[in-house]
Amino acid sequence: MILLSTLLMVGCRSCARRAAAPRDAAPFRPAPSLAALERRYAALPAATPAAARLRLAEAVKCLRLRRELAARGARAPALRCDAGQRLPRPGPGQLLVALFQLGDRLHPFVHGARGTRALPPLPRVATERLMIALRDELEFGELRPVAPLWRLLERGYRLLLAPAQAELADVDTLVVSGDGLTRFIPWHALLGAGPAGANPPGGRFVASRWAVSYLPCAALWRRGPGPRYGRAEVFVPGYGPADASERLPGGRAEAAALQGRLPRVVVHPTRRATPGRLLAALRRARTVVHYAGHGIADLTPDSPPELDFPRGQPAVGVAQVTRAPALAPLVVLGSCTTAYVARFRDDRRLTTRVNLAEALLAAGVRHVVAASWGVKDRQSAAQMRVFYRHLAAEGPAAALARAYRNRIARLRPPHPRYWGFFAVYGAGRKQGADQAPRIVPGPSPSPCPSPTPTGNDRDPGTGAAS
Repeated sequence: MILLSTLLMVGCRSCARRAAAPRDAAPFRPAPSLAALERRYAALPAATPAAARLRLAEAVKCLRLRRELAARGARAPALRCDAGQRLPRPGPGQLLVALFQLGDRLHPFVHGARGTRALPPLPRVATERLMIALRDELEFGELRPVAPLWRLLERGYRLLLAPAQAELADVDTLVVSGDGLTRFIPWHALLGAGPAGANPPGGRFVASRWAVSYLPCAALWRRGPGPRYGRAEVFVPGYGPADASERLPGGRAEAAALQGRLPRVVVHPTRRATPGRLLAALRRARTVVHYAGHGIADLTPDSPPELDFPRGQPAVGVAQVTRAPALAPLVVLGSCTTAYVARFRDDRRLTTRVNLAEALLAAGVRHVVAASWGVKDRQSAAQMRVFYRHLAAEGPAAALARAYRNRIARLRPPHPRYWGFFAVYGAGRKQGADQAPRIVPGPSPSPCPSPTPTGNDRDPGTGAAS
């Protein structure tokens, strides 16, 4: 059931809360340097090299993100905005696709091993119209016929990715740094060219051809060696009068999926899954933090998504996760609506201004897995089983691409609403085996009993609806 006033409720892992009272604090005012950089970009001569344009555009996007975080009491220790900062160096097989919104235009770029190329600008109004139609049809449209969604996904590909076809031919990993409403569509679900009338589209999805990750801005591209995983902490809150985690049986299945994958796995079930323990886990190096509970998104401007805990405990939002530098290399938010949440219906345009995935990256986390719409409990568990099976060998983006393809092969039709909800946020230079995550030997496994899926956890091949 979907209920919206100012509060968005979607899927089995979202929950309702009364909207917070308006804040009395004075509105945050952007630093003058942001407006100055925007004017500087608008005044660039036509002959300015594409790399210089992209460098300035990403500095503006960085300052915009810092402004939104600061307005909500969040810090950004890992977010360094500098117009002179070098662009990231994508590794073999990587391509950065970036967009920058200014005035009535969107300015697209591709940046990879071949260098940087500026693509023809896109008209903002027409692009936004397509983004709104695509997102609305994907999340709330009728499941059948599915042809209208396929057409919108094809149009999205032609607009956003087809102009970079020459660069796409030589890569296997895309890093998308969108802007404006292009951040609110799943690029991994766009449909490339294929046989006319092909249904289901199968291998034409972007996720079937490339691993995809997302960045709010290039300043959050992580340099240096790949991540190291030594342990995992899994949080499975218990909801309801008896604090029964069986109300989310998929959460127990996700905890089970980690057992044996890392040297030490600590499970915090029901009453042990508290906000304080989760925040402490974020400060631990080499720790995979996995949350399997409710997410909430109140689509008012000053209410970013939050992780909801039972029994009147405080929610965890962008201000809480950024109070101290986060050392965890990977955070998995197995819940609804913790990334780019949007609602485009009834002539209203409601979007999150900033979200938990962005905040965690700004706090220092290297990769975040988060959902932009509702997540059914058993669908989340099915994807996490495949994701953790391939994480150590291939890294987060490629592992999630494996999970996408597993679901695409099983669903008829392969509607992205039921496989494209999760996405990987964060990126670093890819250098083959040197950049693959490393498992660091640690103590013996946790003495906590190993959780096992309950009988309510369905096989990944069951129908899309739950």
